[in-house]
Amino acid sequence: MASQIRVDVGRTHHTSCTVKGVSMPGTRCEFMANFAILDYVGLGKSVSRGFGAVVGMKR
Repeated sequence: MASQIRVDVGRTHHTSCTVKGVSMPGTRCEFMANFAILDYVGLGKSVSRGFGAVVGMKR
């Protein structure tokens, strides 16, 4: 039987950010997953501009 992927979301902080001169809603959050995610893997849109980067927390 294969394991299920689990992601537990911790603290979240809603903020605004500017993309191409347009203010957009953004979110910073902490999460734990049951698999390894490399630092600076991008999630979502505008990853090439530095948005959506995953950075590991220091233990």
